[in-house]
Order: sequence, then C-alpha cells, then structure tokens
Amino acid sequence: MTNARPASALLAAIGLNVHLDQPAYAPDGTYAALQSALAGLWPNGGGNLRLSSAPVVAQGPGSQATFVNMNAAEYDYVLTPNVNDGPTATQAFYNLCPSAMAAIEGLNEPDQNKIPNGETLAFQMMLENEQSEIIPGYILGPSITTLSYAQAQGDLSDYLDAGNVHFYTAGHQPENGGYGSGGYGSLAYTLNIGAQTAPHKPCWITECGFAGPSAAPQYGPLDENTRAQYYLRAILFAFRSGVPRVYLYELVTSNAAEQYGLVSSLSPLAVTPSYTAVAGLIALFADATHYDEPQVNVTVTAPPGIAVLVFRKTTGALVIAMWNVNVGLPVAETVTVTASGYATTAKGSWFWNGAWASEPVLFNGGVATMGVGGAPFFLEVTV
Repeated sequence: MTNARPASALLAAIGLNVHLDQPAYAPDGTYAALQSALAGLWPNGGGNLRLSSAPVVAQGPGSQATFVNMNAAEYDYVLTPNVNDGPTATQAFYNLCPSAMAAIEGLNEPDQNKIPNGETLAFQMMLENEQSEIIPGYILGPSITTLSYAQAQGDLSDYLDAGNVHFYTAGHQPENGGYGSGGYGSLAYTLNIGAQTAPHKPCWITECGFAGPSAAPQYGPLDENTRAQYYLRAILFAFRSGVPRVYLYELVTSNAAEQYGLVSSLSPLAVTPSYTAVAGLIALFADATHYDEPQVNVTVTAPPGIAVLVFRKTTGALVIAMWNVNVGLPVAETVTVTASGYATTAKGSWFWNGAWASEPVLFNGGVATMGVGGAPFFLEVTV
C-alpha cells in the first residue's frame, strides 16, 4: 500500500514569475499577448503569479493594475515589495484584488542588494503589523540567498508564515547534492537558508530557473531539451521535498545573459520546450481541488536513484511520476509497478525533444514493467 497525494496539490505547487513593468511583457503596449501565453499554461485558470509591487499599483488604461483587476478570478498573486514600499503601497496592491492576493514577501534578496540585517528585520516587522491591521494575507520571509546573511538575520518566525528562498543550480540537475562548499547549490542547502529565518515552518521557493543554451557561462547554459526536463524535475523534486510552492523563473526572458524564460518573446509568441513541458504537466494533473491522501493498492519497485511520487485524482485514477535523479539525463532503468484493482491498460507519458509523447502500458496480472530515465515518466492508471 502506498499513500497517494492529491493531484491538485501538485497543481497548486506550480507558480511563475512575471515582470509587468518590463517592455517584454507588454510588447504592443497591452497585456493581451501575456494573457494569451498564460492561458496556454493554465487554460482553466488557477495559476499562481509572482509580481513586483511598485509598477503594479500604477493606474491608467493598459496599466499593470488593469491586468491584475482583469485576471483576479484567474490567478493568485504573490506581491514582492520594494524596500521603499510602506503600508500605503502594499495596501494599494491588496485593494486591487483582495481575493486574489495569496501572499506578500519580505525583501527580495536583501543580501545581494546590500541591505543591512536591521533593515530587513524592520521591513518584516512592518509586514506583520500590516497583516493584523491592514492586509490579512499570508506573509513570506525575505528571500535571502547566502547562509551567512541568513544566520546573522536569525529567527523571524514571529513575523512570517513561511520561509522564502531562491533555487538556482547553475546548470546542475535539480537533485544535485551540492557543487560548492558545504553542499552549496543543493536543494537541501537552499532550504537550510530558509530555515534560519523560518525554523519549523514551511518554505516556498519564489524563484527557480534554468538557463538556456545561449546564456553566459556563469548561469550554467543548458540545451533546450535538458532545460525542459530540469524544470519538470525541479517541480517534482521540490514537491517531494515538502515545498508547498515553487515559482519558475520566468515567463519571458528579461535578461539575455541569463535566458531563463519559458518563452523568448510574446509577440510573436515564441515558446521554448520548457513552456510546452510545463503546460503539459499542468494539463496532466488537471483535477478538482481535494485534500484526501488515501492509501492505494500500488507498489513501485525500482533501483536506487529512481524517485517516485504517487498522486490520486478525484475520479480515483492515479498518476505515478517516476524519474532518475542521477546526473544529467541517464539511460532508462527498469521499474516494476504492481497495481491491484485497476484497469489492465494504462498510459505512460513523457516529454522529449520539444514534445509530449505517450504509449499504452499493459498490466499482466496487475504487474507492468517500464523503463524510466532522466525524463520524468508519468503513468496514468485508471480504475
């Protein structure tokens, strides 16, 4: 027997960074192309977007405020304030669409922006005061990127609901054990940074990006197929590690040296394989929201290095996600799935070279075998 997670929980864990203040996000002076690209990812709504505050509160036709208002029913927003924002600016954002504001963050990368620890604390305290007096929202901590700064900052648990980190691997696979001193670059190391300011609380990843093939060397450029696989694996690995939400960085490439975008332009729309991969993942897990985690009569037997997540939809159907966490995109290894009481024919899906593919998987006496490599393999088993 295996505990099955709700399929809707993985959907809720996927977020995306957008920069409404940058010309690339409004190529013709409006957000029509942006809305179309987002709808390609979340055709039924329900997406999670991370925005910066100062440009969002600007008013006027075609403004960022108009975008937020128009799409309040489609997306939940996380607000990333500016160090100079006070109660007036953050309340103005909240007043645009109070029902859609999922969270507000502490300062963005205060260590990289050379903000003293005292100012980071003062800003976090201001947010906590707003939570009780102005904005009844969820408060995230500051997105600190270095362990030394986080240790000096100390416990901010009284002023936040969850920790907040950024996860970049400089081209290494998401499950890497660290490529720097003390495990630097691994997810465990990154989450430990968040734990310094938010011990015993959940931790969100508000930025997670993989650079494209033309990026500068320091960002770890990847070919497009590998990059797409790593975005999928990062979502799954973060979820498996207990991260409630991970915001991919970013929708449109805003810095050519980094080349993190899921699309290279909005008008005309030029998607990368990473966009297609993420859109397919969202479609695969589409389901009504539910919270039950029943035990299901499924057993997965796999060699070391194969990660497994079992999800259940409201129909009772299962989606079993499997992938090889070893370096790069390794060759497939044999995995055996035993599923009693389910249909004899299942469907296996995976993403490779820019497209989703699928094939039938036959169960003989409730047992099926398949090859699982570095590209996540999704086995859909119906009742």
